[in-house]
Amino acid sequence: MKALFLSSLLIGIAFISFAQNDYFQQHVSYKIDVTLDDSLHILDGNMSFEYTNNSPDELSFIYIHLWPNAYDNKQSAMSRQHMENGDFDFYFASDEEMGYIKNLDFKSGGTELKWEFLGDTTDIAKVHLPASLKPGGTIGITTPFKVKIPSGNISRLGHIGQSYQITQWYPKPAVYDNDGWHPMPYLSQGEFYSEFGDFDVSITLPDNYVMFATGDLQNEGERQWLHELAQETTRMFKEFGSNGVRKKGKQIQKETGVKTLRFKQSQVHDFAWFADKRYFVLHDTVKLPHTGKIVDCWAMFTSGEAHLWEKSIEYIKDGLYYYSLWNGDYPYNHCTAVDGTISAGGGMEYPNITVIGRSGNAATLETTIVHEVGHNWFYGILGSNERDHAWMDEGLNTLNENRYLETKYPENGLFDGYVSIPKPIQRSFGLEVFKQKSLHEFSYLLNARRNYDQAIELNSAEYTPTNYGGIVYSKTGIVFDYLKAYLGNKLFDECMQAYYEKWKFKHPQPEDLQRVLEETSGHNLDWFFNDVIKTTKTIDFKIISAKISAWKSIEVKVQNKGEINGPFAIAAMSGDSVLSYQWYDSIPENGTVLLPIPAKPYDRIKIDPYWEIPEINRSNNTLKTKGLLKKVEPVKLQFLASLENPNESRLFYLPYFGWNFNDGFQTGLAFYNSLFPKKRLEFGFAPGYSWKSKTFTGAGFSQYNFKVKHNSLFQNVNVRVDGKRFSAPYGDDVAPYHAINTSLNFEFRRKRLRYSPKNTVSFKFDYTDRNNGAQANKYGEVEYGFNKRDPFYNINLIADVSYGDLYYDASFVRGNIDLTTTLFYGWGRYPIALRAYGSYFFESLALQSPWAAQLSGETGSSDYTFDDWYLSRDISDRLLVNQQFVGNQGGLRVYYPVVSDTYLSTLSLDVRLPIFVDISMFADLGFYPVRVAATGKTATETVGDLGVSLGVFSGLLKVYFPILYSQRIEEYLDLRDIKYGQSIRFELKLDMLNPLKRVDAIQF
Repeated sequence: MKALFLSSLLIGIAFISFAQNDYFQQHVSYKIDVTLDDSLHILDGNMSFEYTNNSPDELSFIYIHLWPNAYDNKQSAMSRQHMENGDFDFYFASDEEMGYIKNLDFKSGGTELKWEFLGDTTDIAKVHLPASLKPGGTIGITTPFKVKIPSGNISRLGHIGQSYQITQWYPKPAVYDNDGWHPMPYLSQGEFYSEFGDFDVSITLPDNYVMFATGDLQNEGERQWLHELAQETTRMFKEFGSNGVRKKGKQIQKETGVKTLRFKQSQVHDFAWFADKRYFVLHDTVKLPHTGKIVDCWAMFTSGEAHLWEKSIEYIKDGLYYYSLWNGDYPYNHCTAVDGTISAGGGMEYPNITVIGRSGNAATLETTIVHEVGHNWFYGILGSNERDHAWMDEGLNTLNENRYLETKYPENGLFDGYVSIPKPIQRSFGLEVFKQKSLHEFSYLLNARRNYDQAIELNSAEYTPTNYGGIVYSKTGIVFDYLKAYLGNKLFDECMQAYYEKWKFKHPQPEDLQRVLEETSGHNLDWFFNDVIKTTKTIDFKIISAKISAWKSIEVKVQNKGEINGPFAIAAMSGDSVLSYQWYDSIPENGTVLLPIPAKPYDRIKIDPYWEIPEINRSNNTLKTKGLLKKVEPVKLQFLASLENPNESRLFYLPYFGWNFNDGFQTGLAFYNSLFPKKRLEFGFAPGYSWKSKTFTGAGFSQYNFKVKHNSLFQNVNVRVDGKRFSAPYGDDVAPYHAINTSLNFEFRRKRLRYSPKNTVSFKFDYTDRNNGAQANKYGEVEYGFNKRDPFYNINLIADVSYGDLYYDASFVRGNIDLTTTLFYGWGRYPIALRAYGSYFFESLALQSPWAAQLSGETGSSDYTFDDWYLSRDISDRLLVNQQFVGNQGGLRVYYPVVSDTYLSTLSLDVRLPIFVDISMFADLGFYPVRVAATGKTATETVGDLGVSLGVFSGLLKVYFPILYSQRIEEYLDLRDIKYGQSIRFELKLDMLNPLKRVDAIQF
C-alpha cells in the first residue's frame, strides 16, 4: 500500500508539474563529414542526425531548412528583401557568384523518404517520415549534400577567393515548439531560430589552411600547430610592430596534402567554420568571474588590418568577462573571432565563433568583436526566436555592449575612437557632452520624432531598414538601460542572471523574460513589456511647478505628457552637482502628482539628470528656482549645427550669400532652431540685404508638428507657414513682393510601414502681394498625394483642386492630376520615369497667362504663388527667365509658352543611361486646345520634343539639351530668333542649399 501510494503520488506530482509547465524542447544530434574543394568552391558532405520528439504531439513530417538555396535563384525571399532595402547586388549577381545545396537524398534506416519543397520556396523542404514519430521517440535521418559556396560579396555563407566563411551550410531541422513548426526562409534582415543539440563534425581540406569552428577541436596535432602559429604571431608583433606585420604579410605554407579536423560541441543550435591560408593567430585565456572557469580565446586575421587586431584577444577576453559577470558565466571551452570579408555588415555571430568585417579603426573593431562575442549569450545560449523577437538578442546585446563601453571607457564621448574630431572642435560645436549611448538615443529619435518608428515587438521582416537598427538594436538597448537604472545595477544583474540560469540552452519567449524579471525584482513590469516593448507609445515627463512648504520641503508638480505610465527620477541640483536623487512610480497618462523633495541649496530641479529615460522630449525636464524664464534653458548661439542638447536652447546661425537678377548680390544670416532630430516646433529665418535694390530681403518658415498617438488615424499632422520677401518686376519698375504660403498637412497611418503606400491630404492657402499691396492675390488648394515604393518601381500621384481669387476681381477653379511611375533597372540604380499630367479648369474668368496652365512649366514670371526659387522673375524673353526649368505643370523641356484656361495635358519620359555619368534621354508630348478659324471649333494640338539631360553636382544642377522638336516649336523658335544655346534649359534644386527648408532625405 505504501509503495502504491508513493507511486501514485509521484505520478500525480509529475502530471501537475507537466500541466503547470508545458514547455518542451526537441533535440537534434548531428554527425557531419564534409570535404572542401577549394578550386571549385564546393562542399561535398554526408550528414546523419537523430531527431528526438520531446513534444506531446505525434509528428508525421519534419521541415528541413536548406538555406544555401536562398542563393540559388533571384526570386528567393532573401533576394526580395535585399531589393526592398535598395540592395540589388544579389539580384544582378552572375551565375558564378550564386550558390546552392543539392544532391539531397533523405533516408531513414535505409528507406528513402518522400520530400518536397515547401510551396514555391527552395530553401525549405518538407520531409515525410515513414511512420508518425510519437512523443519521446527518436528517428535517424541521413542524406548526402553538395553545396556550391556563393561569393562572399553577396552572401554571409561565402568565399572571397580561397577565404571561406561557411555558415548556414547544412540541412537543418526547423524548430517545433508550442506554437508548432517554424519553417522560415533565409533572410539577411531577421535571423535564425534552430533546435539545440550536439554536433560531431569532421572537415577535410588542404593542410595549409588555418581554420577554426564551433566546438572543441579534437586533433591534438592541429591544436599544437595553432599554438605555434600564435607564438609566431606574438613574436612578429614584438619584433616588427603592428605596421611591420601588416607590411610583412604571412608566408603561406606549401600544401602537402589534406587534413581532416574534427570538432565536437553539445548544447548549441548551429555550427559554423572559417578557413584561410593567410591567417595570423593569437591566443590567450580568460578566467570567468563566477566559476573561475578558464576559457581559450583565439583570434585569426589577415595582414589587411593586423595593426588593429593586435589587441583583439584583449577585446575577446574583456567581452567574455563582463558578459559573464552581468549575465552568467560562459559555458563553452573556447571563444574565437576571425577576420573575414562578408556581406553581413560589421560582423556575424555563431556559437563559439564570430566573423568580423573590415573595421577601419580600433574602436570599431573592439565594439564589433564585443557585440558579436556577446551574441553567445543572446542568440547562442538563450536561443530566442530571432525572426519573431529580434530584440531579445540584438537589443539585449546592445544593452550589454553599451554597458561594456561605459564601464571600460567611462570618459569616452560619442565620437572618441570612431571619428577623429579634436576635442576643441567638439567643444565648439557642443558635442563633448554626448556619451556613446547617445548614438542609440539619436538612432531611435530619428524616426520616433517623425512618427515613423515601429514597435520593438515585431517580426523582423516588417521593419524598415532604418528601424531595424534604430528600434531592434538601439531602442531596445536604451529602454533596458532605463529599466536597469530604475531597478539598480545589483537587482537588474540578479534578474538577468536568474533569466540566464532558468533559460540557458532553451528557447525563451518574451513572456518568459517578463516572468523571471518580475519574480526576481518583485516589480510589476506590465508597463514595460506591454507598452514600451509592444507599442510605439512615447515617454515624456514634464515639471509643471515647484513650491516650498511650511516644513521647508519642496513640492514638485510633475505631469505625464507621454503615453506610458512608467517610473521616473527627479533630482535637486546645484550647478552640475546632484544634491538629491529619487525614483518614483508611474503617473497616469496626462495625470499630475505632487512630490516632496528635501529642501537643499539647489538652483534647479530636473527630471532624469543622467539621461537614463528614453523620453521623446527632454526640453521640459528642468525648472530653475530663479529668473524669469524658469522652464527655458539658457539660449546659446551656435554656428552651423550641433546635436540636440536638452540642457541648452540652441539657436543655430549660418552666413549666407545669394544672387538673383532682380535683387542682385545679397548677404545675410540664417537662423534656425533644428536640424536633427525633428522638433515639435521648428523655425528658421534668414534676413538679408540686397545691394542692387537697396532693400531688405529674406525668407523664413515655421512648422508645428502635432503630437499624434500611437494608434491615431494619422501618422503625421503638421501646420507650416513659409514667407519670403524679394524683388520682382512691377510695370516698368522693380518692386518688392511678399509671399505667405501656409499648409495644414495630414499623413494617414500605414498599417504596415514597410509595405503600405503613403497617403496624404494637404490644405494650402497662399497670399501674395506686389508693390506693398498694390496687387494682392489669394490662392487655395486641396491636395491628395499617394506614393507606393517597390524594388522595381515607384508610383507617385498628386491630385489637387485649387481656387484663385485675383486682384482684378477674377477667379478660377482648377483641377490637376500628376502621375509619375518610375521603373528601375541595372542594380536598381537607373530609373525610367513616365509622367502623365493633366489640368482642367472648372471655372475661369479673364485669365492672364501667369494663372493659366503652362505647357512648359512655370517660369519666374508665371510663378504666381512665389513658392519656388528663380534666378529671375522678369516677364521679358530674358535668357534666365525662359531657360530655368522647374518641371511642374506641363513640364515640356523645350520652352514653348503655350497656356490654357480650359485643359492641357502632357506625357513625359526620362531614361537614365546605364553609365557612370548622370545622362538621361528625355521625350515629351504636349496636348492643348486651339481654336480652328474656319469652323470656330476647338481642336487639340500636339507638340513634342526629344533630347538629352546632364546632371551634375549630385543633382543640384540638371541641364536639358534638345535634339528634336515639333514643327510648331521650331516655328516659334525661328520667329523669335532663339538660337540653339537659348533653347537649352537648366534645372536648379535650390532647396538642397536652403538651410531653412527641411529635407527629410533619410527614408524611414
